[in-house]
Amino acid sequence: MLSRVRSRMTFANVVSVIALFVALGGSSYAALTVTGKNVKNSSLTGKDIKNSSLTTSDVKNRSLLAADFKSGQLPAGPQGAQGAQGPKGDKGDKGDQGATGDAGSAVAYAHIAADGTLDPARSKNVRASSKFTTGLYCVDFTVTPKNVVATIDAFSGQGQIVQHTDPDSSGQCFTASGVYNVQVRTSDSAGTSSDRAFDIAVN
Repeated sequence: MLSRVRSRMTFANVVSVIALFVALGGSSYAALTVTGKNVKNSSLTGKDIKNSSLTTSDVKNRSLLAADFKSGQLPAGPQGAQGAQGPKGDKGDKGDQGATGDAGSAVAYAHIAADGTLDPARSKNVRASSKFTTGLYCVDFTVTPKNVVATIDAFSGQGQIVQHTDPDSSGQCFTASGVYNVQVRTSDSAGTSSDRAFDIAVN
């Protein structure tokens, strides 16, 4: 029997039998012997790795970066010290002009210089102004004053408004051409009559 088998064996028969054994057992053999040397660099992808199969032991310590984590997953560290102040920036462009404000309640106002002259650019509804004596000024508005408010000009030095009333009966603030309807007395900080520039408004 053995001699009969040997008589029928050829090189082709032997090669076929060996190929059959390799085909049947080759996958198991490869699974036990495949290493990093058998894998082409950069050929594996995420699909080749089983989900949730990697653990901390599979990752090299201190190899991951903050960019490898989803935003908000890493806790914020302590706030660092404040840095040095940077250089002053360039001046910005001029802003748009604001809207015109509501009209004030004063129906007439004036700026009177220390010598009694009227500043037309800062006055409204005023006929004339004059200084009669030291610290006594008379102002004639085109309207009948109900309330009068006067303040010493900030650039005129310290001082105070003693009174701002209608002209008295002594003849002050009266002229041949008419009457000034408001008189103002100014003084220094000690209360002594003194010439002072002032602003006045009436309604």
